[in-house]
Amino acid sequence: MRACFWPLGGAGQRGECDSCRRGDFANCRHQEQTGATADGGYADGGYAEVVYARTSGLVHVPDEVPPAEVPPAEAAPLLRAGLSAFSGLQRIGARPGALVAVQGIGGLGYPALQYARGREPVRRGIGAGRPRGRIIGMVDVVFFDLDGTLVDHRRAAFAAIGGIVGGATEAVGSAGPAGSAGSVAELAAEWWALEARHMWEYLDGECSFTEQHRRRARAFLPLLGEPASEDPAALDRWIAERYLPALEESWQCYADVLPCLEALGRMPGRRPRLALLTNGDPGQQRAKLDRFGLAEHFEAVLTPTELGTAKPAAYAAACRRMGTVPERAANVGDMLPTDVTAAAAAGLTGVWLDRGVDFVTGGPSPVAEPSVLRIERLTELPELLAQMGS
Repeated sequence: MRACFWPLGGAGQRGECDSCRRGDFANCRHQEQTGATADGGYADGGYAEVVYARTSGLVHVPDEVPPAEVPPAEAAPLLRAGLSAFSGLQRIGARPGALVAVQGIGGLGYPALQYARGREPVRRGIGAGRPRGRIIGMVDVVFFDLDGTLVDHRRAAFAAIGGIVGGATEAVGSAGPAGSAGSVAELAAEWWALEARHMWEYLDGECSFTEQHRRRARAFLPLLGEPASEDPAALDRWIAERYLPALEESWQCYADVLPCLEALGRMPGRRPRLALLTNGDPGQQRAKLDRFGLAEHFEAVLTPTELGTAKPAAYAAACRRMGTVPERAANVGDMLPTDVTAAAAAGLTGVWLDRGVDFVTGGPSPVAEPSVLRIERLTELPELLAQMGS
């Protein structure tokens, strides 16, 4: 038989004093504390491998509950800090929908938030110092953005156009090909602006993913001094034969990605599940994961194709697909408005990966509110999650 040990009254209660008769076992006058007795004697301590205790000091763990489901290290706090927090919620009579304020997210505040969630009231954590977001013990899924977070798509796009116009990314300011409308750098910047414009048309449902490629090519080719065909097949060939091979050749995975994912996989206790949440084409995004050996770390790859909608509207659908709720999910990404602010508005915990450059403009990073959870490298994420759960 497995049992949980109640450390407050290590030897259990006799049930003879006035406190016990009132059901106030915590204040039993005769109970023995772990490590000592009321008369100055010795009792087995909480760190002992074998402890003698009255059955009144134990709680039976049902045999049908697998040990892996209730590890001893996770069950032990339930009978001290957990009992104190649960009793508090019992005493105030918190009902579903009630506002519950928890002062200080520490040894008692943490289980109080967990219990409050089980009762589904509105809950708030109040504490001093840096805002720490939701408790990682409550997080079931961590979503990751891809472009700009795991793979340097901006650099790859600029390098691809640099190769197409006959230059290189290092040749900033050099002249473009004869008949072109600008330098290599200017043409690459124009392509990037076209990508942003037509990609949002795709995400808004105005066109297909293939069509947004065609619209980009149709607008860009005259800048190269080349005719823009109205034949969709000709535009498809230009994308497939000239742009995509150069783009894929230029893909680079950030150096902090694999160490981060491996560290998350080694986190003690019940680790959060990982999923990729991206607005890109599913085939192209999966190809990036396969190229850099990242696919095995993710339980799912979620795109507008699977979800029927794109970020920032996709967070609720992504949570449903992963079988969780927004309050138990976090989103990590480099785009402050769509990856962090929108995620928080949807009920998730947003974590901003600030790589020091704005993904869209290429300029300095935007300024975030002090309450935003911010990291500069993905390798900081496991420690942040551990701190949030401490």
